[in-house]
Formats: sequence, C-alpha cells, structure tokens
Amino acid sequence: MGKLSSWLLLILIAAVLISTNPTKEQYAEWAAGQLSQTAQDEQNSIESLIIGWGMRTFAPGVIRDSTSEHNYYLFSLYNTRVGEQRFTAIGILSHFVFIESANEAAVSRLKPGAAHDSSPPYLQFIYEQLGR
Repeated sequence: MGKLSSWLLLILIAAVLISTNPTKEQYAEWAAGQLSQTAQDEQNSIESLIIGWGMRTFAPGVIRDSTSEHNYYLFSLYNTRVGEQRFTAIGILSHFVFIESANEAAVSRLKPGAAHDSSPPYLQFIYEQLGR
C-alpha cells in the first residue's frame, strides 16, 4: 500500500505542476506589470500615470516578441533578449523566478503581486529603452 500511495502522491504533484505552469502570455503580462510599477515608482504622479499606462499597453508585446518559451510541462523556461541583454526566467506554480542573466551577476526572485525593492535587470533595461 505504501508504494501505491507514493505513486499517487507523485501523480498529484505532477498534476498540480502541469496545471499551474504559466504561459508566455502570463509571463509577458507579469513582466509588463513589473515594468509599469518600476516606471511609476520613478516618476511624479501625472508622468507615472502616462508612463505606467504606456508600459502596460506596449511592453507586453515587446516582451512577448523578445521572449522564447521552452515548455517542459512541469515548468517553463523563458529566454528574453532585448538588444544585447539576455535573461532567463523559470515559470513554475504560476510564479516566476529570474535566474542569473548572461550579462548580470545578481539573482532576484519575484512573484506576481508582491512588492519588491528593485526590478530585474532586463526590466530596467527595457524601461530605459522605452523611455528614450
């Protein structure tokens, strides 16, 4: 009976991971939200509303077009390339974990809806590019 319950537990865990594996669209929307929040934090109120709206409107498309997704069913890897910058994120359990980029040494872990002191390096780079 112990072997059967172990297999059932393993199947249950796999089913949860598969059903909560985020999509590329969710990644783009989440990253755009993080970018919008970064823009709003750095601007005054009127500018932040305009820039935040622009980021929420246009950034998902830029991020989506610059990102390749590798779906492994239990989790997904997202490789985003913006200019010379490359970044990788893991999507698992409807959350995203940014891992070390090819150009940055810092690692930051971010979850949807959570407040953060700093945004990932690639979001800062996109913000700088869109702000020009």
